[in-house]
Amino acid sequence: MLGFIRPGNKENLVKGLDILCRVSYLISNATFYVINNEDKRTMSLKELAIQLNGFIKDGFTLDVLPMQESGDGEITVLQVVVEGFDELPIFVTATEEQILCVTNLFTKDEVKADTLDELNAMLLKLTVNVPLSSFGMIDDQYVLFGAMSVTTLVDNIAHELVTQAENSLEALEALEQFLN
Repeated sequence: MLGFIRPGNKENLVKGLDILCRVSYLISNATFYVINNEDKRTMSLKELAIQLNGFIKDGFTLDVLPMQESGDGEITVLQVVVEGFDELPIFVTATEEQILCVTNLFTKDEVKADTLDELNAMLLKLTVNVPLSSFGMIDDQYVLFGAMSVTTLVDNIAHELVTQAENSLEALEALEQFLN
């Protein structure tokens, strides 16, 4: 099984945070905001975490944990665990324009060496079939990621997070033949 994504594995959690923080830094060095669905004012990721934590969407409960703070105390990364998908946390960050959601799938080292080209071709084919998510690589880490507008309503953000968790599990099941 894919040991690096099991709960309690601090090394891989730190690696996931490092990858996401580098991505969020590359996207923007600005303050991160999401639009509040009631009054269209901006809210911080901290406020989004408060609204999403315990949120039930499509029969799944979301567990949200702030993971990374900037130097001024602003939360820059959230970890979202969708109930039933505990081994596939979603790391969430935002810029002034978009919310980025990243799920670590597996590392290149976990791929059977003789199937690497076939795996990459399969990922390109699967991307079309995975709604609102795409496959990518950050360093040697294969990821599933999605983005949405900061004007997305909180209810819709919750729905997209559940969808990404489901897509991540389905992707791992579809790619199992390529993994050690």
